[in-house]
Parts: sequence; structure tokens; C-alpha cells
Amino acid sequence: VGAECSSPWNATYYKDGVGGEPLQRLPMNSLILSPAPGTQISAGATSVEVSGVAYSGGNGSCISSVEVSTDRGKTWQPAVCHFDEASRYDPCRLHSWVKFRATAQLLPARGSCVAAVNGGPLQEIWCRASTISGEAQPEVSTAHGGYFYNGYHRVPLVRVPPGGDA
Repeated sequence: VGAECSSPWNATYYKDGVGGEPLQRLPMNSLILSPAPGTQISAGATSVEVSGVAYSGGNGSCISSVEVSTDRGKTWQPAVCHFDEASRYDPCRLHSWVKFRATAQLLPARGSCVAAVNGGPLQEIWCRASTISGEAQPEVSTAHGGYFYNGYHRVPLVRVPPGGDA
């Protein structure tokens, strides 16, 4: 009782660096569930519906907001968080995934091109979350041996010519 398990997962893998502290607290995170990576959207589209979930992690705080970006983090657009759905099961929202939705305004296809995929320009949608205690999801996650990644979630979309396969 009180001793750390000697399994390789606890003794080696779930550590913050070699010989570091055990990794036990999930970090804050947010994920875009829709649209799916690689979704084709008309180059003429001015907006896209985005939905996902956010989790405050094991920090004892609650999600306060989620934002989305379509210009690689230069500007952020607020998402609507569905706190009422989370509180049905977790009144303090300390352990709930909070659903969010946003109508993300898109840049013109040429200005949003960051790469080309199958001949079409690629545009990314990013999301980030914040908690009521002021903690913000980092753009890039701290390295934890491959575990607990919580940097901004990025979803690539392919812009296709109007009237194309979108």
C-alpha cells in the first residue's frame, strides 16, 4: 500500500522524462470532431460548421470557452459551448467533455492556402480551450514521452473549385 506499481508502464513509460514524476493528470484538451480531416469544401464557401469537445483535464477547473481559427491562429472565433449537456451528468463540470459548435468564417481560398492536396488548396481549422481559472490550451504540447498530447487540434480541409466535388 502506498508503493508505486513496478509494472513497466508505471515504472518507465508513464513518467515525465527519464526518472521523472508519474504522469497521472490528463491535460486540458479540445478536439474537432466535424468536419473530418480532408473534407472537401468549395473554394467559394465563406463559412464551415465546426463541432467538437473540450475537456478541462485533472486540474480542478472547468472549461470556460472554446475558440476556432481558420487563419492558423492569427484570429480566433468563439464557439458556443453546450454546458447544459455536460452538467446533467457532472454538475460542477470538472470531469465532463463539453460539446462545442461554431460557424467558422473562412478566408478566401487563395489566402487560406497552406499546402496543396490532390491539386486543391489546403486550409486548416484549429481549436483551443480555456478554463475558468485562466489556463489556456497550449499551441504545442509539452513532450511527455508521446503521452498526453494537448496542443491545438488542427483539421485540414481541401478547398475545391466551385461546382467541383465539394
